[in-house]
Amino acid sequence: MSSLQYEPGTIIFYEAPHRLKEMLTGIQDVFGNRQLVLGRELTKTFEEFLRGTVEEALVWCEGEVRGEFVVMVEGSTEAAPTHDWWEALSPLEHVDRYIEDGLKPNAAIKQVAKERGLSRREVYDAYHQVDKKE
Repeated sequence: MSSLQYEPGTIIFYEAPHRLKEMLTGIQDVFGNRQLVLGRELTKTFEEFLRGTVEEALVWCEGEVRGEFVVMVEGSTEAAPTHDWWEALSPLEHVDRYIEDGLKPNAAIKQVAKERGLSRREVYDAYHQVDKKE
């Protein structure tokens, strides 16, 4: 769910009643107290819509929850943070940073090549040339 944190469009989920409260808690943790709509029993005789914030929906969920839900969450108004920290690093320093963070060398090389738009072979060769000199 955290990959959707900065999604500007409306985010739509389908959820079972016994998991709704847990899901709303997760939405609040990741997205904050955004506006949302709970659609219950859509296309059925007793369909119902509840509009409000995530906090209000959690209060509503304190009682017995029945029916299948469609949860529509307001999109983000915040821009996603950029990961420009690596632009100040050379590709080899960038690989080393990922290795320090726990990636294996080949996985780090692949990630750096992808992020920088370089060929994996180019980064791999440069990285292993440094190893041979040491």
